[in-house]
Amino acid sequence: MKKPAILTQLEILCSNPKKASRCGHITQRDSRLTYDKEQDLELIDWVYGSLELGYILTRELIKEKALELIQGKHPSFRASDSWLGCFLNRHHLSLRKLNEKIAQQKEHLDPISEKFKRAIQNTIKKQK
Repeated sequence: MKKPAILTQLEILCSNPKKASRCGHITQRDSRLTYDKEQDLELIDWVYGSLELGYILTRELIKEKALELIQGKHPSFRASDSWLGCFLNRHHLSLRKLNEKIAQQKEHLDPISEKFKRAIQNTIKKQK
Protein backbone atom coordinates (compact mmCIF):
# COMPACT_ATOMS: atom_id res chain seq x y z
CA MET A 1 0.00 0.00 0.00
CA LYS A 2 1.44 3.32 -1.07
CA LYS A 3 1.69 6.09 1.50
CA PRO A 4 -0.09 9.29 0.50
CA ALA A 5 2.22 12.20 -0.33
CA ILE A 6 2.17 15.10 2.07
CA LEU A 7 0.19 17.84 0.40
CA THR A 8 2.16 21.01 -0.04
CA GLN A 9 1.50 24.35 -1.58
CA LEU A 10 3.88 26.70 -3.34
CA GLU A 11 4.08 30.22 -2.07
CA ILE A 12 5.94 33.20 -3.51
CA LEU A 13 8.38 34.36 -0.87
CA CYS A 14 9.12 37.89 -1.96
CA SER A 15 8.54 40.09 -4.99
CA ASN A 16 12.03 41.63 -4.61
CA PRO A 17 14.55 38.75 -4.58
CA LYS A 18 17.65 40.93 -4.01
CA LYS A 19 16.10 42.51 -0.94
CA ALA A 20 14.98 39.09 0.34
CA SER A 21 18.46 37.61 -0.07
CA ARG A 22 20.02 40.58 1.77
CA CYS A 23 17.58 40.09 4.64
CA GLY A 24 18.47 36.41 4.82
CA HIS A 25 15.08 35.07 3.75
CA ILE A 26 16.43 33.48 0.57
CA THR A 27 19.87 32.05 -0.02
CA GLN A 28 21.00 32.84 -3.54
CA ARG A 29 23.39 30.49 -5.29
CA ASP A 30 25.13 31.30 -8.52
CA SER A 31 25.63 27.70 -9.60
CA ARG A 32 25.29 26.99 -13.30
CA LEU A 33 22.41 24.99 -14.68
CA THR A 34 23.31 21.56 -16.03
CA TYR A 35 20.56 21.93 -18.65
CA ASP A 36 19.15 24.63 -20.93
CA LYS A 37 17.72 27.78 -19.39
CA GLU A 38 14.71 27.48 -21.73
CA GLN A 39 13.80 24.19 -20.08
CA ASP A 40 14.06 25.82 -16.66
CA LEU A 41 11.77 28.62 -17.82
CA GLU A 42 9.33 26.11 -19.32
CA LEU A 43 9.19 24.28 -16.00
CA ILE A 44 8.56 27.46 -14.00
CA ASP A 45 5.85 28.46 -16.51
CA TRP A 46 4.21 25.08 -15.87
CA VAL A 47 4.43 25.64 -12.10
CA TYR A 48 2.84 29.10 -12.29
CA GLY A 49 0.19 27.88 -14.73
CA SER A 50 -0.69 25.00 -12.40
CA LEU A 51 -0.97 27.36 -9.45
CA GLU A 52 -3.21 29.74 -11.41
CA LEU A 53 -5.52 26.81 -12.22
CA GLY A 54 -5.67 25.99 -8.51
CA TYR A 55 -3.69 22.75 -8.56
CA ILE A 56 -1.92 21.66 -5.42
CA LEU A 57 1.66 20.81 -6.32
CA THR A 58 3.77 18.27 -4.47
CA ARG A 59 7.51 17.74 -4.57
CA GLU A 60 6.92 14.58 -6.58
CA LEU A 61 4.80 16.35 -9.22
CA ILE A 62 7.46 19.00 -9.79
CA LYS A 63 10.18 16.36 -10.05
CA GLU A 64 8.15 14.27 -12.53
CA LYS A 65 7.51 17.27 -14.75
CA ALA A 66 11.19 18.26 -14.58
CA LEU A 67 12.23 14.77 -15.68
CA GLU A 68 9.69 14.87 -18.51
CA LEU A 69 10.93 18.25 -19.77
CA ILE A 70 14.68 17.92 -19.24
CA GLN A 71 15.70 14.26 -19.50
CA GLY A 72 15.04 14.08 -23.25
CA LYS A 73 17.93 16.43 -24.06
CA HIS A 74 20.00 15.73 -20.95
CA PRO A 75 19.77 12.01 -20.06
CA SER A 76 22.12 12.41 -17.08
CA PHE A 77 19.70 14.84 -15.35
CA ARG A 78 18.29 13.61 -12.04
CA ALA A 79 15.55 15.53 -10.25
CA SER A 80 16.98 15.08 -6.77
CA ASP A 81 15.83 16.72 -3.56
CA SER A 82 18.81 19.06 -3.65
CA TRP A 83 18.01 20.02 -7.25
CA LEU A 84 14.42 20.78 -6.23
CA GLY A 85 15.63 22.97 -3.36
CA CYS A 86 17.88 24.93 -5.71
CA PHE A 87 15.07 25.24 -8.28
CA LEU A 88 12.67 26.61 -5.67
CA ASN A 89 15.30 29.03 -4.33
CA ARG A 90 16.23 30.16 -7.84
CA HIS A 91 12.62 31.09 -8.54
CA HIS A 92 11.90 32.39 -5.02
CA LEU A 93 9.33 29.75 -4.16
CA SER A 94 8.68 27.72 -1.04
CA LEU A 95 6.75 24.53 -0.35
CA ARG A 96 4.32 24.74 2.55
CA LYS A 97 2.06 22.17 4.17
CA LEU A 98 -1.63 22.69 3.64
CA ASN A 99 -3.66 23.54 6.67
CA GLU A 100 -6.11 20.90 7.82
CA LYS A 101 -9.24 22.63 6.51
CA ILE A 102 -7.96 22.76 2.91
CA ALA A 103 -6.70 19.18 3.09
CA GLN A 104 -10.19 18.05 4.18
CA GLN A 105 -11.81 20.04 1.36
CA LYS A 106 -9.47 18.39 -1.13
CA GLU A 107 -10.36 14.92 0.20
CA HIS A 108 -14.05 15.78 -0.17
CA LEU A 109 -13.65 17.16 -3.71
CA ASP A 110 -11.45 14.38 -5.12
CA PRO A 111 -14.32 11.86 -5.64
CA ILE A 112 -16.47 14.59 -7.18
CA SER A 113 -13.73 15.59 -9.62
CA GLU A 114 -13.16 11.93 -10.59
CA LYS A 115 -16.88 11.51 -11.27
CA PHE A 116 -16.82 14.68 -13.39
CA LYS A 117 -13.80 13.43 -15.38
CA ARG A 118 -15.57 10.13 -16.12
CA ALA A 119 -18.70 12.00 -17.25
CA ILE A 120 -16.59 14.17 -19.61
CA GLN A 121 -14.82 11.10 -21.02
CA ASN A 122 -18.17 9.36 -21.63
CA THR A 123 -19.53 12.45 -23.37
CA ILE A 124 -16.44 12.65 -25.58
CA LYS A 125 -16.84 8.98 -26.52
CA LYS A 126 -20.53 9.43 -27.34
CA GLN A 127 -20.04 12.61 -29.37
CA LYS A 128 -16.78 11.46 -31.01
